[in-house]
Amino acid sequence: RCELKANSQLDGDITTGILKMDEGAVFSGKMQTGK
Repeated sequence: RCELKANSQLDGDITTGILKMDEGAVFSGKMQTGK
C-alpha cells in the first residue's frame, strides 16, 4: 500500500507539472498574440 500511495503521489506530481506546462504555453501564446 505504501508503494501504491507513493506511485499515485508521483502521478499527481506529473499531472500537476503537465497542467502547469499547459498554462505556461497558453500564457506565452497570449503574450505573443498581445504583441
